[in-house]
Amino acid sequence: MYWLALTQVKGVGPARFFRLIELYGSPKAVFEKRDELLDKTLPAELLTSIKNFAFDPIKRLIEQTRTLGIHIVTFNDEQYPKALQHIAQAPPVLYFKGDLTFLNEGDWLGVVGSREITDYGVKVCRELVRDLVLQGVRIASGFAAGVDIEAHLTCLYQKGKTVGVLGHGLDVMFPSDHKKYVGPLLDNGGALLSEFPIGSEIHPGFFPRRNRIISGLSRGVLVVEANAKSGSLITADYALEEGRDVFAVPGPIFSARSAGCNQLIQKGAKLVTKAQDILDEWKYEVRTLAPRHHFENPEEEVIFKLLGEHILDMDDIIVKTTMPAHTVSRLLTKMEMEGRIRAMPGRRFHAVS
Repeated sequence: MYWLALTQVKGVGPARFFRLIELYGSPKAVFEKRDELLDKTLPAELLTSIKNFAFDPIKRLIEQTRTLGIHIVTFNDEQYPKALQHIAQAPPVLYFKGDLTFLNEGDWLGVVGSREITDYGVKVCRELVRDLVLQGVRIASGFAAGVDIEAHLTCLYQKGKTVGVLGHGLDVMFPSDHKKYVGPLLDNGGALLSEFPIGSEIHPGFFPRRNRIISGLSRGVLVVEANAKSGSLITADYALEEGRDVFAVPGPIFSARSAGCNQLIQKGAKLVTKAQDILDEWKYEVRTLAPRHHFENPEEEVIFKLLGEHILDMDDIIVKTTMPAHTVSRLLTKMEMEGRIRAMPGRRFHAVS
């Protein structure tokens, strides 16, 4: 309770939290000695906030959090991700759903990029993440629209491990449509986590704090698409500060969505055009994989190969395959349910290789 309480004192962020621990020994000691706090290195307003802090709201917060099936882990707990314990301004407390123990296993790649992803970004993200996950790489991202959710879902389709790091409380979902992905993520052994307690609404200042957790969990960060002022570049900056690898996908020089990636490459990020570029950097012994797709009829294979090359809507598929509309509709539904293809906005489709 004292760990959680200290994070909720006005004026206490991660850096100041650990400064108080350094001065007084533990969160409990800070409150037990609050009538004696006179340290001149701390603002007077902070000392007043600690002295006047009420614990009843914290008790209610803990009870409400547990009622929602959300767990709490502190920095010194065994379940706390070990990689995060070594970053600057590590979050003292994490709220999570799922199981965090798998975060201490394997190599994690943070995958970030634009919320307004292009067709190019979709294809690149799906192909790179698919090939990396099939070799055992695990995926961390922000569970937001665009590159984030494409990375998570591609990982899930390959039965890989993924964690979503949120920039708000776990009782909030942004965008709200992503609620439907929480069950599949948790059922596959993944997790959602946040340093923000329930009731914490979306705030622009929270997302850079989320980004440092994504990079902190990861061995490296891959930026798929990003404009020149994208928050994804903040994630890359955190990664560099913490000694992580930074990878970037190049894009057309006329595309605003690729400007940030191209800038990162100019500054020294490793250019990535295929998963092998990352696997080589990490010295993976690449496993040969058996073909994943076996088709019950030739029509399915035709559609699958077509959607592996293009993102198309149903009308385009009918024209290019010359199949009857009812056949295409039936096969698209069947293949989507099997996870062979994915629907995109506008009911356009793309193959999941």
